[in-house]
Amino acid sequence: MMFFVFMLLVYAMAFFHRFEHRAMIEDLRALLPLLPLGADIPPPHDWRQSGGTPDTPRLLRAFRPANGRARLRYAMPVLFAAVMMIVLQTYAFAACYIAACAVKWFLLKAALTRSTQDATKGSYALFIGSWRVMGEEI
Repeated sequence: MMFFVFMLLVYAMAFFHRFEHRAMIEDLRALLPLLPLGADIPPPHDWRQSGGTPDTPRLLRAFRPANGRARLRYAMPVLFAAVMMIVLQTYAFAACYIAACAVKWFLLKAALTRSTQDATKGSYALFIGSWRVMGEEI
């Protein structure tokens, strides 16, 4: 029975992070028309500039959730970790999950680039330090 519960939690985490990734891409797509960025990003956006240039900024989470959906994106990983620790008593797994979320929230930077041909198109790349994790067209 515990294996079944464990697999349900793992699949729930995977589906949540898939949703979170799609929401992140929509957030970054909404920032494309604002490039080049000025000193600060307008309030509905949950990002801050942490490097790069105004044309190709490096963005980091600002932790200014604009609505309930954004708050859910930060609360759900912590709730899943708490559920894992209570139900499964897998403290190491929950600690690894919290550490992975902390890396994603505090160390992962998004480099945003707008296309020269079309102002509504562009790309992003995710970095941890100078290591490029992934990226794609948006």
